This record gives sequence, C-alpha cells and structure tokens, in this order.
Amino acid sequence: MATINELQLAKELIKFPTVTPVDAGIMKFLEKKLKTLGFKTKVLEFREKDSKPVKNIYARLGNKGPNFCYAGHLDVVPAGNLKDWTVNPFKPSVKKGYLIGRGANDMKSSIAAFVSAVSNFVANKRYFNGSISLLITGDEEGVAINGTKKVVEFLKKKKEKIDFCLVGEPTNPNKLGEMIKIGRRGSMTGRLSIIGIQGHVAYPNRANNPSTALVQILKELKEIKFDNGTKDFQPTNLEITKINIDNFADNVIPGLANAKFNIRFNNKHSSNSIKKKINKIIKNISKKK
Repeated sequence: MATINELQLAKELIKFPTVTPVDAGIMKFLEKKLKTLGFKTKVLEFREKDSKPVKNIYARLGNKGPNFCYAGHLDVVPAGNLKDWTVNPFKPSVKKGYLIGRGANDMKSSIAAFVSAVSNFVANKRYFNGSISLLITGDEEGVAINGTKKVVEFLKKKKEKIDFCLVGEPTNPNKLGEMIKIGRRGSMTGRLSIIGIQGHVAYPNRANNPSTALVQILKELKEIKFDNGTKDFQPTNLEITKINIDNFADNVIPGLANAKFNIRFNNKHSSNSIKKKINKIIKNISKKK
C-alpha cells in the first residue's frame, strides 16, 4: 500500500478556502483519502437555528478496542489583508523550509501529519490490536455549535467509545515536539451591550452616554486577577476583542455601545463561576449609571 506524503497532503488541504464554517468540499476530499487506507467513514452535517450548517467527519480503522482517536479541525480563520501575505494564503508555498498558507500552522498540517502517520503505520503493520479513528470538525474557529460537540453526542448514541484522544493543535513555540499539553483550558466569549439615551453633545444632561459605562466595565474586567495558574495550565486571562459604537455623527451621544471579550480559564474555574464574577462587576457599575 502506498503511503501518503505529509507535505503534499498539507498543500492540498490548504488549497481549500475553508474559512469557518465553509466546507468548500474538503471533508469529501479527506474522506476519499481515508477510504484508500481502509477507514470506514461518515461525513456528519449538523445545523441549528440561527447557526450555519457544518460538515464534520468521523472515520475509524478497525473494530476492536482500545480506540485511539486523532481529533482536529479543517476550518481556518479569515486570511485578513492579502497584501500582508508573501503568497496567496490558499495557494501554499514552501519558502526557506517553511510551508506558508492559511492553516499551515493551525491546523491543516496536523491533519496531514495524522493521515501520513497512519498510512505509514498501516503499510508496515496491517493487523493490530485496537482501532485508529479521526474526528475532524469544520467549525472549531467559529461558534463551535455544530462541530465536535455534536459528533461526540452522535458517537455516544451509537455507543462508539474513544479510549484515547490526541489533538494536534499547535503548541510548540520554538520547535516541533517540544511541548505536549494536558487537556485544554476552558474558553468563554462574552457579549456586552450597554443601552443609554441618545442625545446631542451640547446637552449631555438630556442623554446618558453608554460608552462611559462600557469603558469602566471593560477596565475592571481587564484588571481581574483570576489566579496564578496551576501545575498544568497558565493563569486565567481575559482579552477584549471588539468594541463597537455605531455612531456616524461626531456631535451625537450614542444610544448603544457594544463589546466582546474572551476568557481562557484553567481548572480552578468553571463557566458558572466565571459568569458570576463577571456579572457582579457589570451589575455594580450599571447600578451607578
């Protein structure tokens, strides 16, 4: 059986413009590759109201336990300003020993490494005790509603057990293989809207500027010291990712101000404990206004 070249497959995957949650045909492409290695595959598409449909794939080689699963994603973040790239982000190129293209790092090359490693393993050891599987989603970079979570629910209903799981997310700051992380931190996105009273800047007494409260809330949120980290995880951190006030007049006090922030938290917290801390700050400042 011919083995699959990792670099070539990575290039082929990068060519698909899978800006989350767009599939662009990549799951069907990967499915064909996996079938040549003997995998039984299933492309799973999930959708919910107010969210875009997402295609995922679950593939398994073997029917015995234990089941070792490679997990990852093929969607990518937007490419941004194309003028900032040295190559077309969806036309990969190798320069000075580096593969350049959107997803080369996070994480199409990892998927290619998974598949190449399995092809080498199968070529040298056709029969083995256990199973190898891949769980690949198409919305990890987005809202993550119709991806891995839905696939896991599907597998539970089918009584499909995964014993061990390796996620190939990029974690090596300097060189390949220098770091393996335990599990992952929690992630939470907060959306904050402050409703004020619109008015003319010449008559501030007749208005209530929502940006004032928004700035104070964001300042206090950013100054929270959640913890000092743990043995396995770095300190919990909050980053403000968006501030938006749709106001096209320079002499008008806006009526609405919006912001978004993301928190990456360790195992000292739960989503509920984080929410309580955040809500307390927001309520205290809002009461004053």
